[in-house]
Amino acid sequence: MKDFFALTTRGKVNRMRPAMWKALAHYDIQPTGLRLLGTDTNIILRVDTASGVPYLLRLAIPDWRSDLDNLSEMVWLNALQATTIGAPRPIATPEGEWVVFETAPNLPRTYRFCLQSWVYGRPLEEALTPENLYKMGVLFARLHQFSAEFTPPGEFTTRRMSHYLSRDEPDVLFSPELRAKYPQADWSLLVAANQRVLAGFARRYADPDSLRVIHNDLWHGNIQVYHGRLLPFDFEDTLWGYPVQDIAMAIHDLDDEGPRDQFDNLLAQFQRGYTSLAPWPEQYEGEMDLFRAGRLLWVVNWVAQHQEQYLVPHLESIRPMLTEFIASGRLRFPLSS
Repeated sequence: MKDFFALTTRGKVNRMRPAMWKALAHYDIQPTGLRLLGTDTNIILRVDTASGVPYLLRLAIPDWRSDLDNLSEMVWLNALQATTIGAPRPIATPEGEWVVFETAPNLPRTYRFCLQSWVYGRPLEEALTPENLYKMGVLFARLHQFSAEFTPPGEFTTRRMSHYLSRDEPDVLFSPELRAKYPQADWSLLVAANQRVLAGFARRYADPDSLRVIHNDLWHGNIQVYHGRLLPFDFEDTLWGYPVQDIAMAIHDLDDEGPRDQFDNLLAQFQRGYTSLAPWPEQYEGEMDLFRAGRLLWVVNWVAQHQEQYLVPHLESIRPMLTEFIASGRLRFPLSS
């Protein structure tokens, strides 16, 4: 039989299917089918059942977060059920387990699974209107207000977004092995941006008062629109951080993948929605852009680690943004690229 790690992504998923069915046997449901939805970081599947009620099953790729991180996500989701925010409902086994572990023949290790309720609707990315960005701001404010009062009921992750590398990934951005590959101008830009970003992280984390659990990846692709409501999902990046960081992640992706000629108006609507319930959480003007710059550095680190052959052209593509950030503290994607 072919070595597991020599298989394609789909081949690995197919090899894992017996473990998926074994995991589902832990729950009080009657599964009838599995549909693959995604394999970007973890394996995501829709579970169809005899009752007609669908669920979402996630198989965590080993070394992607920890068992405690995954458990903490489910604990927070369970706490959110006391609100009308509309977050997915975590499904426990009859024994009360939020996370189950299974393997199967010809797999290299045991895998971690969790089951959640299905989130209906269509992606917000298909409906980026000013009205919906206002609602998105309200959604963020409600989540942040809830998490400000949230106290974990037991063991909970201590992971923080205190660095732009928060997923235990290797820090290769400034490694001696890569130094010779950077054009000198890009190297200087990266060093200057890194210094400014790390100083911003240190300044923010010197204030423990507003630290709370955040989603940390609630961009418009992780929100469904259902009968006019915005419903958040994909809470797997749950950790401790600050509201401004949560917003920065979402706004960065809005600028990158949304309609750039409408970005300023959409951002203004988001801010209107947020401030209708809570104060805008930047400590100073430009703090959000600082955390956005950290996201840019995270991407460069990822490219350097996984796609080194594209490192120089990638740096060329973001050079104008980093130059403007160093000069003014402002970070925006160009209107055309």
